[in-house]
Amino acid sequence: MLSDEMDVNAGRYMDGESLETLGDETFKLALRTASGEASKGERTGHAQVQIWRDWRRGAPLLETAQKTVPSTTGQPLATKPGDPISFRLDAYPTPNGYTTDQIGLIMPTSLCSGMPANVIARNLNERAHEYGVSRFVSLVHTEGCGSANAESLYFQTLAGHVRHRFVKGTVFLEHGCEKTHNDAIRLSLTKAGEDTQRYGWTSIQLDGGSDKVADNVTDWFDTRMGQATHPAREPVDAKELRLGVMTTGELPSGTAKVLVRLARDLVGTGATVVVPEGSNLMDCAPWRDELLADGAGSAPTTAYGNRIECPGLHVMEAPSNNPVEIMTGLGGTGVEIILVHVGDCPIPSHPMIPVLQISTVDKVIGRYRNDLDLIPDSTSGSRDQQETISQCLAETASGRYRPVAVDRGFTGFQLTRGLLGLSM
Repeated sequence: MLSDEMDVNAGRYMDGESLETLGDETFKLALRTASGEASKGERTGHAQVQIWRDWRRGAPLLETAQKTVPSTTGQPLATKPGDPISFRLDAYPTPNGYTTDQIGLIMPTSLCSGMPANVIARNLNERAHEYGVSRFVSLVHTEGCGSANAESLYFQTLAGHVRHRFVKGTVFLEHGCEKTHNDAIRLSLTKAGEDTQRYGWTSIQLDGGSDKVADNVTDWFDTRMGQATHPAREPVDAKELRLGVMTTGELPSGTAKVLVRLARDLVGTGATVVVPEGSNLMDCAPWRDELLADGAGSAPTTAYGNRIECPGLHVMEAPSNNPVEIMTGLGGTGVEIILVHVGDCPIPSHPMIPVLQISTVDKVIGRYRNDLDLIPDSTSGSRDQQETISQCLAETASGRYRPVAVDRGFTGFQLTRGLLGLSM
């Protein structure tokens, strides 16, 4: 064990230290800590919280487990032709196509490596410009040592994020004793056809502690991305846009029509729009009458957190109704902006992907006006509202507008556990 990082090295008992001596030392340390002395975790800025959520199954276990899950094709839904739309944004050219941001990613494999990943990302952000990126991000989550009965969701969501066009370089960080460790991630990526040599792999325990692993992460980025130049943005049209659309709570019919027409017109120009399964946007008449082609259904086209390859209108499977889990899944599909119509209360932003929050619900506006990015004028025509939202999307994608929640550091990232999953 890494004795220099532990408040008490209980392993000394195995080396012959008496239990009485260790117990007395631990008790005195507990008293000093309760009196205000900082623990080693407090001094290094490490803290973690494990969130328990109710098990989502609503039927007997055997029946739920045997339920047939419809397969997704990856092909977009058939849609009606859109109206001409004037939508331009400025994006970075990369070997994988245009993207609206460039970041360095530190991906903790478990809860226990999350806080060290945060500290490393924060330190690297002081030199982000040296690596040709706007920032470093760590996607800290609460999945303990990993997941049971939800590993496919876990793996595909992580894979979707590390393959995201935003990401210029990724280092995986394990603690070293978790169930879902680096080798488990590496094997999953290999099975998916990924070249695992393009990623960095570090371990707090194997590399010798948090300080050593921080040096190793920095060395990896120095080798792969050091002294890189940040490419200049270039003007591109709407076909380069990858947009996630969410709704929470009340959705006025007029706003639903605006969002549907926006999605139709963007898809008509070659953009990608992703809506989560179960969204009340799909319950409105314009979704059926103005967006979907005659006879087309709304079955999910892509799995939760799975990267989308074909542009068009997609529906992502959503095994949870938790908005942060849905947003995390959308991030894995490759969207570069998430547009949320708030019908109850604002939600945290994705740590990696800008989240624009708008509302046309009076009670929401009255209470959360300062937390919203845009309040479309519901008295204006639907075309004017659509144009206002489009302009805000373009400004955000081009890096000229920073959403409120992002600016305040109000972010959340949570891997879903699905119907049967448990965190370990």
